[in-house]
Amino acid sequence: MKPLSGRLPAASIRLAAFGLAMTVLASPAMAQRTYGPSDGYGRAPERYPEPRRPRPQGYPGGGFPGIGIIVAPPVTYDAPPPRVIYEDDEPPPSRPAGKPAKPKQKPVAKKPPAAKPTALKPPPSSPPPAKPAAAARRAAPPPPARTPAASDHVPDEVVFELKPDISEAELAGVLRRFALTPLARHDLALLGTSIQHARIPRGSQVPTVVRQLAADPRVASAQPNFVFDGQAETAPEAAPEAPAAASPELAAAQYAPARMKIPEAHRLADGKDVLVAVIDSAVDPTHPELKDALIEPDAKAKPHTHGTGMAGAIAAHIKLVGIAPQARLLAIDALKYDTAGSAKGTSIDIVTALDAAAKRGARVVNLSFAGPRDELMARALRALRLRGAVLIAAAGNEGPKAKPLYPAAHPDVIAVTATGPDDALYAQANVGGQIAIAAPGVEVMVPAPGDAYQVLSGTSLASAHVSGVVALMLQRHPELTPAEVREVLVRTARDLGKSGRDDLYGAGLIDAAAAVAEAGESASTATAAPMPSVPEAATMR
Repeated sequence: MKPLSGRLPAASIRLAAFGLAMTVLASPAMAQRTYGPSDGYGRAPERYPEPRRPRPQGYPGGGFPGIGIIVAPPVTYDAPPPRVIYEDDEPPPSRPAGKPAKPKQKPVAKKPPAAKPTALKPPPSSPPPAKPAAAARRAAPPPPARTPAASDHVPDEVVFELKPDISEAELAGVLRRFALTPLARHDLALLGTSIQHARIPRGSQVPTVVRQLAADPRVASAQPNFVFDGQAETAPEAAPEAPAAASPELAAAQYAPARMKIPEAHRLADGKDVLVAVIDSAVDPTHPELKDALIEPDAKAKPHTHGTGMAGAIAAHIKLVGIAPQARLLAIDALKYDTAGSAKGTSIDIVTALDAAAKRGARVVNLSFAGPRDELMARALRALRLRGAVLIAAAGNEGPKAKPLYPAAHPDVIAVTATGPDDALYAQANVGGQIAIAAPGVEVMVPAPGDAYQVLSGTSLASAHVSGVVALMLQRHPELTPAEVREVLVRTARDLGKSGRDDLYGAGLIDAAAAVAEAGESASTATAAPMPSVPEAATMR
């Protein structure tokens, strides 16, 4: 081991070398150098140099104080500018990237991508997206207002029948119980009963009152006062072409007689003295075509186009060719004018007219009107048929999709549809299993009130034509029953449409000549069609 004096010089030399190295490292040039791994482009990433600590006042140089040895003379240099030191809680400034920075470009607004056809579904855990507010959407236009359908009954009237042996005091009790205002009482010999016609209280509903009346033990039946309409309309397109009233060629404008073979039938019969009841609107008794045809004409009633036209279709005999020109007409004013000038009647009007036809012994009853099912009318029709009257009615003009109308749909009535000059079916005619036969009813020339003429279309005209043919048949064979008349008409009709009977034309177009000729050969064993039972207390259908 060397003595301490031998080891000090070597130690001093090592310390001096160490101090020199530290002095060099502390120079400004070294202070500005950076260290670190390469950025891959041969350059080291820049770093912020550590600021130097301030030296103590009077510090001599790069030696180590306390040892007493000067290792190097002091080096003087200008200190670098002060740099900011960021604390840990402050965000440092963005450092430049290793790659050369690209010049900034002015951002260009991009168009939003087109919306996809389907929206993205939210995750299962998230609530469904809220629908847009109703106010943000364009309101849908309201549906067009629907015109309410006309009521099939008088809105404030009822018709009811009391059970036998009910006193006047009990009738008054019924009126008081239901707060009814009596309007009229009708004694019907045809049904052997009396019918009460009353007005219901303000604010009450007819169906409700009818049900309440039917449940009363003193009441035999109750129903609304139904409304029925005439089934003919003016044909404006054909009217201008109609000959003038004074023209001798008026009959030439008629196609119906030829289609039904009326000239041939008139060689056999003309309907002399057969009573035909025309239950319709008022007939003009002064029209030349109807001279001497009407019995008990009502000169006070205001004549209507519908009733006058139906009467003329049956019995015209001056300038027009009527189907039964020598028949006698019982014109019963049952259809009245409404505000639009149409012919309308009610249950009371129709039933009382049927009772009047029965009293006068009418053999043929023409019913050129249509409406809803009516239990009271059904009973009267059945009673009249049992007395030997042949009932003919218009099928209706409500179109092929309409339900069957009455009285044509009644099983004791012969329902008639309408055809045109080419035997095509009337476009507005009702169809169905109730149709028995067809007759001309499109653009038919008939009389009009005031010594005028008109052209009408509808199943009303067809019904009147068949009523005239039946009058011809009964003139030759008055012993025919209603069932036998129906059988002859169906058997002699000329088939139209599908082969055999169908729901459009029934048995086909009426052949008056064949029907009159073969009426006597009809089997006398023909029976009436069964009539469905009619409940005692009728309710709303």
